[in-house]
Amino acid sequence: MAGQTTFLLGWLLPHGVIEIPAILIGGQAGLMLGGALIGWGQRNTIRGRLRAITPDLTTLIFGVTLMLVWAGLVEAFFSQYHEPVLPYWVKIAFGGAELVLLVLFLSRCGGQPAPAPDAKLTARNRHRATH
Repeated sequence: MAGQTTFLLGWLLPHGVIEIPAILIGGQAGLMLGGALIGWGQRNTIRGRLRAITPDLTTLIFGVTLMLVWAGLVEAFFSQYHEPVLPYWVKIAFGGAELVLLVLFLSRCGGQPAPAPDAKLTARNRHRATH
C-alpha cells in the first residue's frame, strides 16, 4: 500500500522462489526421516525402515542443498543490486523465469522410473526370439 510492491518483488523473487520451496522440501525430508525413526504401524526394524527411505532421502537432501546454494548465490550477487544498477523488471522477470523452470522441473519429478538395463535387454531378447 506504500508503493513498495515493485521493490519487494524485485528484491525477494530472484532468490525467494527457490529458497522457500527448498525449505518446504527439506521439511518433507525431515518428516520422512521422523516417520522412519518412529515407525508407527510398521513391523520392520528401524534399520530396515531407514534403508527403505535412504535413496529418496538422499535425493531430497542433495536437491535441497543445490537449491539453497543457488538461492544464496542469487541473493548475494543479484538480489542485492537495485535500480539504477539493475532494473526491477529484470529482477522480477528473472524470478518469474526461475519459478516457471522450478515448477516444470518439480512437476516432472517422481514419474515412472527408467527401466533397468537388464529389463531392456530382456525385452529385446524376447522380441528377437519371437521373430
